[in-house]
Amino acid sequence: IVAGMSEPVSHQPVSLWIGTRKGAFLLRSNKDREAWKVEGPHFRGTEVNHVAPDPRDPKRVYAAVNSAWFGAHIHASADGGKTWKLSETGFELTGLPDQSIKRVWHIEPGHADEPGVVYAGADPGALFRSRDWGETWEQVSSLTLHPTRDKWNPGAGGMCLHSVQCLGKGRIVVAISAAGAFRSLDGGETWEPHNQGVRADFMPDKFPVVGQCVHKLLAHPKNPEMLYQQNHCGVYRGKLNGKKWTDASKGLPSRFGFGLAVPAAEP
Repeated sequence: IVAGMSEPVSHQPVSLWIGTRKGAFLLRSNKDREAWKVEGPHFRGTEVNHVAPDPRDPKRVYAAVNSAWFGAHIHASADGGKTWKLSETGFELTGLPDQSIKRVWHIEPGHADEPGVVYAGADPGALFRSRDWGETWEQVSSLTLHPTRDKWNPGAGGMCLHSVQCLGKGRIVVAISAAGAFRSLDGGETWEPHNQGVRADFMPDKFPVVGQCVHKLLAHPKNPEMLYQQNHCGVYRGKLNGKKWTDASKGLPSRFGFGLAVPAAEP
């Protein structure tokens, strides 16, 4: 998982955090981007699913660290990754008997209009929120215990909440494999499935309300109302307030894929 730490300006140094099964690495380029220095690994010997620098305070970095022996954990740094602190007070699953947090998949700093807010997505299909830069956490039960949850099913990698997009003014969209996309327009108080028009070829009902297997969901950086997703069954584009998604898979060699990027410079 790659996360940039600097503005995409030509002839400026670039820093990239990369999470791997061996730990997290920080790559720094020179101004010409012709040479790179590698720092790390941080969290040596553990799986780092995601590293997220905070654009509101670039010295703050969050890491989703997972271990088969020690479990799922969130770490935070206030000095650009020089030192890390375990950051998971309140990071507990409630309301789901006999289930526990299996893996942290994604960490997303909140929008600029909500200072201190950070979100974390975990398996089994759970969303957490911090209001104090990751010091303490609370379960977002309005989504984690959503009325449609009995229709959610784990994909091959588990029930992953792997995409969170914070669009400002209380607008949030998330994606879960395999449950689909959900949107909130009131800061996470309520959630609505947003899956109309998205196929689920592996289910008896090919266009269910929930149950789609999203692999990645992103909003356009300069037009956050426009959404894109790489699904198990195609690539789609849609609008946050739209009624349905439009299949955009034509021209691709396969409808199945995982990675997705939305360049800010290309509308």
